[in-house]
Amino acid sequence: MVFDQQNYLVNAQAVEPQSKSTSSTIDIEVDYLSDGPIFTVSTEEDTLLSNGTTNVTIDITSVPGGGIDEVLASAGAGSIELDEQSVNDAIGKSNAVVTGVYSAGEALATGEVDITVTVIDQAQRRASTISTDILVICPSAEDISGTYDVFANGVLGDGTEYEALQTTVTITKLNDGQFAIDDMSFGVYPELYSDDAPEGTLNVCGTVISDNGDTDQYGDPFTINGSLPDPAVINGTIRITWSNTFGDSGEVFLTKQ
Repeated sequence: MVFDQQNYLVNAQAVEPQSKSTSSTIDIEVDYLSDGPIFTVSTEEDTLLSNGTTNVTIDITSVPGGGIDEVLASAGAGSIELDEQSVNDAIGKSNAVVTGVYSAGEALATGEVDITVTVIDQAQRRASTISTDILVICPSAEDISGTYDVFANGVLGDGTEYEALQTTVTITKLNDGQFAIDDMSFGVYPELYSDDAPEGTLNVCGTVISDNGDTDQYGDPFTINGSLPDPAVINGTIRITWSNTFGDSGEVFLTKQ
């Protein structure tokens, strides 16, 4: 008998049992021994113009989980920078005040910006998070406050068309980029429905007009879009289109009195 060592090794390897592995996922619910850090966040200003800045104060009043380990901050737009010294001084303490500065940057539209702060304790690494809002204003290219003659065409919620509706509206400056208007329907509610005019706010960023998310007395949101006239055109009209969720809409031309 001739022993074929090579063939034996091959056959032995061929029948060698294959290893198997399994995995499973177990959800573990962690119960913290102490509550998370307790604190408030405040800003020196609640409204900023484009490229404006404001001081931010984080007042940490209690850290049941054994002292402050980290303080983190972020902003939905623009940037926030915490004072490094005040952060370092807060580490390990159960109460402290951390300061910082929020910078709005170049605003491309008017709206609320979230400033979010998270404080983490040392013993549990438990985090508490608080957000506060600041209104950042994109300034208007010009002051559009005044009384305007309105000429409008459009469609009512039931599909009825209206033409050459004429009325007046008054626009009042609130700040450099927002203006109150005494009738977002531009005559439709008081003239065609015999109803109260819905008041609202226009955002004017540069030469672009938009709504501020306002609703009428029935809770119907308004969508408003428009533009300021070319500065080279003397006594140029402001053109606006608007609609609401009831189905009313219109194209409006405003001429300043």
